[in-house]
Amino acid sequence: MKEVGYHGTCAKYRHNIDKEGLDPAKCKYRSDHWLGQGVYFFDDYEKAQWWASNCSSQNGNCGSVIFQSFIEADDKEVLNLDDKSCSDCYNPLMYIKENHNNIGHYDEEHPIQEDDVMSLINTLMANTKSDNIQNTSGDPFWEKAEMIYLQALFYYTLRHYDKAHQNFTTILNLIRLSNPDSTGVSNLDRLFDAWAKEEPEAIRCKTI
Repeated sequence: MKEVGYHGTCAKYRHNIDKEGLDPAKCKYRSDHWLGQGVYFFDDYEKAQWWASNCSSQNGNCGSVIFQSFIEADDKEVLNLDDKSCSDCYNPLMYIKENHNNIGHYDEEHPIQEDDVMSLINTLMANTKSDNIQNTSGDPFWEKAEMIYLQALFYYTLRHYDKAHQNFTTILNLIRLSNPDSTGVSNLDRLFDAWAKEEPEAIRCKTI
């Protein structure tokens, strides 16, 4: 990968950057960086200018500065979030473990580790919440409803699909089945009704 990047910041940091360079190891540590500690660049000069202007306004209007850098890296070390063909196909559902009892035998009644499912759902909800949409009613109903809905989808996927299809594509396909027909019943309802008849004691069938 070879790219031209633009780093925008406020002018008060110019001297340090001129002296030390844009070295991540010498930057002020921040725990709230989007992809972790480091130096961030825009590939668009105007966006870097906008960012630098914001930095300046938050630091007494000290002025803004933009550094142009030529960035080279091995393609294997680049996380490309734009081109899906470059993805390493990370699938968090692969890491949901099966539950075992204390003596190491498979527990047929509870084959899915519930803590793993809930950790994944909590992470998903926390990182997809919009800062622009706030629940001002103080009623946690919708958040709980979302969590139960996602639990149902995840457990259904883990129970009914093979490893190759236990992924977010399957989850999205199930969500698309949620629209009710003219009778008020959705195809997703029918799937869960069938599951409840086949395995009435199955995990989450009672919750849905």
